Amino acid sequence: MISLKELKNRIKNQYGLQDIDSCSSFGSSDIMSKLSQQMMLNADKVAEIEEEIGQGEDFRCYFSDREMLKEFIKMHEDDVDSFYRILRKEELFLNTCLKTFGIGNMIISLNPDTLLRNLENLEDDSDDEDEDL
Repeated sequence: MISLKELKNRIKNQYGLQDIDSCSSFGSSDIMSKLSQQMMLNADKVAEIEEEIGQGEDFRCYFSDREMLKEFIKMHEDDVDSFYRILRKEELFLNTCLKTFGIGNMIISLNPDTLLRNLENLEDDSDDEDEDL
């Protein structure tokens, strides 16, 4: 059986993808900044892509307020299938946008462990702020 690391290396070589470990936040890389800018400039096309990807729960809705964020974090334990379906749908959306806007040689893969760790830290920070009030 082929390992995940070997599979990633084959895909990187086949498609000439960048060899970067991760992007800790959407704004920390030039490519993600370029993608964000293209998405803002082409809102109609982004809406069309979202519609093509399909209906269902939207990853970004869980960042609208603290309660939704808590719900998303809890979903990882209570409803793993939905958690990963939402996460993978967002990856498909972002990768489709990359391709549509001609930003090649990159594939976005959201790491659930890193994402959850960062979200839990964010939630802890916001709880601390509430205590200060």
